[in-house]
Amino acid sequence: MISNMFKKIISTMLTLLLVLIVTSCSTFIMKAPVEETKNLEKDIDNVSEENQGVIVDGELRFYNGELVDVSKQLIKNGLTALEICGFFEFPVDIDNTIVGNNGIVYSEVIENRYGINSLKDIEEFFASIYSNEDTIRKMSYRNSEPLFIEHDGELYASSDGSSGTVGYSVEDWYSIYITDITETTAVLNYPLFYYRGGIKNAVVMHKNTIIKVDETWLLDSLLDEDPIKLDEKLSEELGIRSIFLSNLYSFNMYDFIEHEGETIERDGSKYINIGYIISPGDPFTSLTYNSLDVYIKHANDETLEIINDYFIEIDEKLYVKNIEKLRKEYTRDYKYETLEVLSVNNEEASLKINYLDMDNNEKTLNFKMFSDPERSWIWYLDTIL
Repeated sequence: MISNMFKKIISTMLTLLLVLIVTSCSTFIMKAPVEETKNLEKDIDNVSEENQGVIVDGELRFYNGELVDVSKQLIKNGLTALEICGFFEFPVDIDNTIVGNNGIVYSEVIENRYGINSLKDIEEFFASIYSNEDTIRKMSYRNSEPLFIEHDGELYASSDGSSGTVGYSVEDWYSIYITDITETTAVLNYPLFYYRGGIKNAVVMHKNTIIKVDETWLLDSLLDEDPIKLDEKLSEELGIRSIFLSNLYSFNMYDFIEHEGETIERDGSKYINIGYIISPGDPFTSLTYNSLDVYIKHANDETLEIINDYFIEIDEKLYVKNIEKLRKEYTRDYKYETLEVLSVNNEEASLKINYLDMDNNEKTLNFKMFSDPERSWIWYLDTIL
């Protein structure tokens, strides 16, 4: 009896000891990287446990998390501010003008898609993006003269403002990351897409300081200030990523066959005419076989077989056979965060990306892109998206 009780006590003690040893070992195994990460992440209070950073070239980077989302919105607002300063979507009454300082002519702003109707609106919007008064002034003035003024309670825009397109955009939102996070500051890194005639010049990486002011994060400087020098390989990779992402609509088969026209029968099969509508209420315009150029320029054998099996031109109108089958095949939810550049040079690139098909199965698409030898800013795919 005593012997059995003693055995039970010994057994229980050994079990507890084993649990203690395993727990201690587990704690030790986990502690080293956690402590190292804590040292790198000190003063970080805006990144959740599910969105921990990754170390790249010895630098802790955060590609996901609340602060990254806030930063992306700041970039979007910064791009909108550039549009405002370029007077995009700012209809003006050219017959209602006033003359400001130095003979600058201002025209009354009639309406716009930004909801900007007063100087106060402009000031408040710029102040919701930038923390630096000098930066806000750079946005608000050209050649020391204001872009906007008010007269009799109405908003007027300068005829001396910057018109035309903004010189850059952001296409690759998945390469944006933040570093050096403290309670009130962080460094934001982002690729601006220029594509000035060559893949090596397509993207310039920039950095910006974001600052927390009264519990609100704000950019410190203009988007195109403070470029980061990249090595040639990384520059090409970022360039082809932005080129691919900026041309998704052109490469997407589902969007290509979205609008339907008439239906005809031919050789016992139904063919549907496809085309486009520029805006609601506009007439339907048929596509032609030449519209398939983006798919067949450097198409692989499988792509050419699909084109030949499904598409036909009749009387300069493009028709599709079994359009629902084609739609089912190319109804895909691409996971752009998985886009990976396998190799790239000035003439061609190999990439891969994951997607979910219509049945929610995850698949991987490997594809190549080829540059047009006569137009370096044009790239084609060898497959259909």
